[in-house]
Amino acid sequence: MIAYLSSEWIEEANRLLAAAPDLAIEAGGAPLVIQQTVQAPEADHLYHLVFDTDGARAVAGRADRADVEFRLPYDTAVAVARGQLSAQAAFQSGALRIAGTMQRLLAHREAVTACDDVLAPLRADTSYGAVDA
Repeated sequence: MIAYLSSEWIEEANRLLAAAPDLAIEAGGAPLVIQQTVQAPEADHLYHLVFDTDGARAVAGRADRADVEFRLPYDTAVAVARGQLSAQAAFQSGALRIAGTMQRLLAHREAVTACDDVLAPLRADTSYGAVDA
């Protein structure tokens, strides 16, 4: 099992994303960068997804420039990752906060949505720590 949001988890996410060429976005524009900030009691976990003409990748840390940022508490992130809560429901409840340029996100929603299927093998091999107990 791979610990959720660990460096190993991000590396495996990156490997899976890199192997999925269908995640590429059209040429002629800047890459789409989505910052993920998961708030945990001990520290925030930061990583970002980059979509460009070559496909998608996951990168540890804060992006230099992000089009959109998703910020949510750890337990909400786990529920969304496991499919127990939709991102829409998390947003509507106020647990998921979104900042940035939503038009860029919506313009590339097919590639962003496809990440769910691409990352399914990782979800099946992920340990969520205390939330699993």
